[in-house]
Amino acid sequence: MKASVEAMKERTSALKAELKSLQVTLQNLRSMPTADDLKSEVGTLRQEVTDLRSRLELLRSGDVKPISAEEKQKMQMEVKKMQGLWIARKRWSKEFFEAVADGMGGDVNPKDLKVWDVP
Repeated sequence: MKASVEAMKERTSALKAELKSLQVTLQNLRSMPTADDLKSEVGTLRQEVTDLRSRLELLRSGDVKPISAEEKQKMQMEVKKMQGLWIARKRWSKEFFEAVADGMGGDVNPKDLKVWDVP
């Protein structure tokens, strides 16, 4: 009787280990994309490749006018100017909210006063 109980315990522990292994395998399989998902992704990627190839053909055909070095430099200067304005406005905004928080007194955090509901 004891031998049969011991054999059952060993078999139970072996079956539990096998069950755990199979559950891990099942979880891995469930986390993988399905065939339908992969087909959809392949279709999307093929469409993207087609679009990119058509854009590339336009560039290779020579119909697109290249940007001159002067024009490129002018645009870069414009971008730097806009970045400078953005940095200045950001600094002014920060100083404004800090001044308002100081005027309110107490432990008011300037970040708590800001409301960012801009799309």
